[in-house]
Amino acid sequence: MFATIFGILVTFANDLYEFIPLFWCLLFCGASVAPTATGIIIDSVEAHYMSASSSLSQIMYNLVGFAAGIIVSGTLMSYFTDSTDALNWGFKFVVYWNTFTLFFLLAAWKFSLNI
Repeated sequence: MFATIFGILVTFANDLYEFIPLFWCLLFCGASVAPTATGIIIDSVEAHYMSASSSLSQIMYNLVGFAAGIIVSGTLMSYFTDSTDALNWGFKFVVYWNTFTLFFLLAAWKFSLNI
């Protein structure tokens, strides 16, 4: 949740002195999501599915998170003629991608309450 908040705030930073602390908070909070989410995923399955669950979660982190962030933002940036606008919107897209994490974690939490 904090990574999403800092991700939104960092896009509104006007100078380097606002950007750097917000970006470091984004990196710190974002880096804490992956181990926590992996633990939640592994703990939510039966014991004999834990290794497959861990492997599948790592594949999805790499494909949907890391690789898609580069490919999709690069595709988005190619539609701009001005390189500054392209970098600006490409960065915003990568940072706003984190809202999907918040949405799915909240959905998983709500689903776990109904069980």
